Amino acid sequence: MFDRKTAMDETPPLTGSAKNELISRLKAASEPSVAASASKPTPNAQDENRALFMSAMSDPVRRQIAFNVVERNCRDQFAEGADGVQLYVRLLTYVRLTNAAEAVDEFERRFRPLLDQEALEEWRTITAPLKRD
Repeated sequence: MFDRKTAMDETPPLTGSAKNELISRLKAASEPSVAASASKPTPNAQDENRALFMSAMSDPVRRQIAFNVVERNCRDQFAEGADGVQLYVRLLTYVRLTNAAEAVDEFERRFRPLLDQEALEEWRTITAPLKRD
């Protein structure tokens, strides 16, 4: 079982400014955007945030921070039936695209239990390949 305290004790801390920037950018990436709220929208901000999230997967310290942000911002959403499963699958896809097996295992172990299990089973049934005779 994942022990957050032990993991935090074993990983060296990032410098204050690097940690703060990573946390703020990951937080911004996980929050829903508000259309027309900014006078000048940032071009491709979602792409930049996705790239930042994905680049954190190979570094255990940065991955821990990224997953903490995901847990803080998405924990309740993960439990919201099909929508939660869809969000989980989208984030898991980003993690898988990094080819970091340890990150994939950690993501699944940490976040799968937060899902609505009935919705997850329904999603598996719907997305299962058809068996041909």
